Amino acid sequence: MKMRNPWQNVPLLDYEEHMKFPGVEQLQTLNHIVYEQLSDFDVGSVMILGIAGGNGLEHVNPGKIKKVIGIDVNDDYLAACQKRYSALCDCLQLLNIDVSEPEALLPHSELIIANMFLEYVDLQCFALKIAGCLPMYLSCTYQQENAACNSFVSTSPYTDAFSEISELHRTVEADGVIQEMSRIGMVLIKTKEYPLPNGKRFIRLDFAKEPERNGNS
Repeated sequence: MKMRNPWQNVPLLDYEEHMKFPGVEQLQTLNHIVYEQLSDFDVGSVMILGIAGGNGLEHVNPGKIKKVIGIDVNDDYLAACQKRYSALCDCLQLLNIDVSEPEALLPHSELIIANMFLEYVDLQCFALKIAGCLPMYLSCTYQQENAACNSFVSTSPYTDAFSEISELHRTVEADGVIQEMSRIGMVLIKTKEYPLPNGKRFIRLDFAKEPERNGNS
C-alpha cells in the first residue's frame, strides 16, 4: 500500500499562518521572490513546483505568460489555489504530482520555479525529473539555516503541524545543487540572497540550459 506523503497532512491554513508569522515572514519574502522570478525571465510558460495555495500567482502577467502549471502533492492546496486564482483559469493548470515518486513525469515549460522544494526531495531524483522536461530556465530557492538555530522549522504557534514533514527534510548546499544541475546540462547564471528576520536566509539559484555545441566548431 502506497504511503501518504506527509505534506498531504499539513493544513494549508497552518502552513500559511506559520510562514507569514511575525519573526518568520517567509511567505512574504517568497512572494517577492516569485515576483522577481516571473519578471526576470522572458518566457511564455512557467511551472511552479510545490505551488501550495498559489503564493505569488498574483504577479503573473497573462499578456506575457500564456501557461502556468502548478504542481503539488496536496489536493486541498490545489483546490484552494484554483479558487483563489480563478481569474487565471485560461492559463492555469494544476496537477497533483508527487515529484519524489520514481514514475512521476513533469510536463514541459520554459521556466521551472522550485522554492522551498529541494529541502523535501532527493536531489538526484529532482535532477532526473528536470532532465526529463528540460526547460530553458530553472530558478530554485532554499533556506540556509542559522547556526544559532537548532531547527529547520522556525518557531511559531503552528510549528507542531510540521512534525511529520520534518522527517523529509534534507540539508541543501549550493555546491551540490550546482553539480547536479551541471550533469543535466543546466549552468548557473545567477545567485541571490534574501535575509530573513530570524537570522536565516533564502538562497536563490538560477540556471539556464547550456547551449548546444556545434560539433564542427
